[in-house]
Amino acid sequence: MSSYIDIQPANRALEIGTTYYRPEVRGTAVNPAAKRLMLGHAFACGANRVAFKVDDRNTRSQAAMTKLGATREGMLRHDMITWTGHVRSSVVFSILAGECPRCGISSTPG
Repeated sequence: MSSYIDIQPANRALEIGTTYYRPEVRGTAVNPAAKRLMLGHAFACGANRVAFKVDDRNTRSQAAMTKLGATREGMLRHDMITWTGHVRSSVVFSILAGECPRCGISSTPG
């Protein structure tokens, strides 16, 4: 599962998040394929920017974002409290419409 969240039509921006995959498919081609499809659709619909927020403890997901072609923008310190009560910091990544070819997407903004 992965979702479009924090959709901001006026800014032509959104976030892809709320991602969860069963343990047996983590690290496989499933997540990058889903993210590329979602990115392509977002940019084809006119998005200028797609962001991702990753738990700062999750180095595996951070590496996946870099591999996808996203740029690390920085960290939001203590920006949320997880369902376990952990005070989480999030690393912010983004991909801009003009950077699509870098992430393996041929769509251009509409």
